[in-house]
Amino acid sequence: MRPMKASISHPIDTRARLGDLTGSKLTGTALALVTKAISACLSAQLPCGSLVGLYADNSPDWAIVDLALQQAGMVSIPVPGFFAPAQIGQL
Repeated sequence: MRPMKASISHPIDTRARLGDLTGSKLTGTALALVTKAISACLSAQLPCGSLVGLYADNSPDWAIVDLALQQAGMVSIPVPGFFAPAQIGQL
């Protein structure tokens, strides 16, 4: 899994905190707790309304972080893993 970035200028490596949930089952309650915790971490580092580039391939982890960004009042900008550096630089 590649590191996800909170923004181009503020990278946050979520691998150790989130882990790969692919194939795992989450209850609605567990999903709410996970997204709330991630949202709190993001809110501690970035102000509400921040534009956040989410650099990751589609996965359950991506969806969870996207939900957490919404809860934190931030704007998620999907950045696919297949983007070339020049494409990322245009964001």
